[in-house]
Amino acid sequence: MEIEHPVGKKGDGKMSAKMLCLMNAMYDTHIARRIDMLKILGFEVEAVGYERDAESGSMPNCPTTSLGYIPPQRYASRMFRLLPAVLKLRNLIRRNDIVYAFSSDLAAIAAGIGLDRPIVLDSADIKTIQTSRTWRGWAVRALDKFAVDRSDLLVLSSNAYRDYYRAWLNAKTPIVVIGNKLDGKFVEEVAFGKPWKLKPDNDANRHLIRLGWFGRLRDRWSLEVLDQVTRLNPMRFTAVIAGSIDPLMGDFGKVTAANPALAYKGEYSYPDDLSGLYSDIDIATAFYPPDPPHGWSDANRYYEACLFRKPIMARAGCTVANNVRKHGIGLVIDTEDVLKAAKSIESISETEVARWRSNISKLPMSEYAFVEEPAMLKQAIDKTIHA
Repeated sequence: MEIEHPVGKKGDGKMSAKMLCLMNAMYDTHIARRIDMLKILGFEVEAVGYERDAESGSMPNCPTTSLGYIPPQRYASRMFRLLPAVLKLRNLIRRNDIVYAFSSDLAAIAAGIGLDRPIVLDSADIKTIQTSRTWRGWAVRALDKFAVDRSDLLVLSSNAYRDYYRAWLNAKTPIVVIGNKLDGKFVEEVAFGKPWKLKPDNDANRHLIRLGWFGRLRDRWSLEVLDQVTRLNPMRFTAVIAGSIDPLMGDFGKVTAANPALAYKGEYSYPDDLSGLYSDIDIATAFYPPDPPHGWSDANRYYEACLFRKPIMARAGCTVANNVRKHGIGLVIDTEDVLKAAKSIESISETEVARWRSNISKLPMSEYAFVEEPAMLKQAIDKTIHA
């Protein structure tokens, strides 16, 4: 299907394709970064999205329309709340050439509106409910199946997510994988801008290993392991924790308050605070549970740690652990037992840390930053537009 405005750059005699981004959250760092990429690629972007409780993250840098409040997680009630916005969405879609949806429910509604616009579905994450064997899981998969079968292109943040769409949903939609790598501009600012400092070798505490846990803090296992290892040997291990705390973490505050070796620094600004956080640690943690869908995730923490030359600890069976093993840049923990995991961390030697640092310093920029991906995304969308 040809569209009215072929993709082009301003001044080359062609009009840029107009793209409407459908957001399931107004403040979302992944969405904001993807929209920045789409704009750089030459698309004329506007966005529409829903407001959530206690949102944190970045607003997209484009004209944005709010569709009001929508509750998180409650998928059934979300669909009913989406229906009143159909007329507004129809008018917005009508004036654009491409629909870029960041959730299956929004992609499904865009397809149901029936304006014959190409639909790109961007799946940044797969939730536990999507792989659940309950009736709710089956219902969510039915919605995902409906949406992806009516989309023209599927953009995944992890290559491992292919298994969900190909094996679980039997989807045939073309796929392009654009991981959670870092923006090239930010990487250049870190590499060539204001320097961030490694712990000096002549530091009086050079035998102290500082562990770091940053991001959305929602994994109880990670907290218990860090608490345990710092209690076992507080003179050798401390932990720096920063990010937003998931309500499911319960007594997170009590645990950190009771352990002087655990320092919680609160929420942070992405990406402005990353240099300061990573300069304050020696090893980063990326402890994702190995079971689907958690183990499929392509973690931001992995790419951030690679950029700041920090070895990584991960759990066996995860995408992150596979990368850590492949490049020899950290510790892979192959046990669910908290005490045994803490003991394996306690056994880390300074020689190992030095080797990991050496290996991670040799990684090419393409391992953690967007190099080829923007061109891949543009090529895939262009093919979709002119199909």
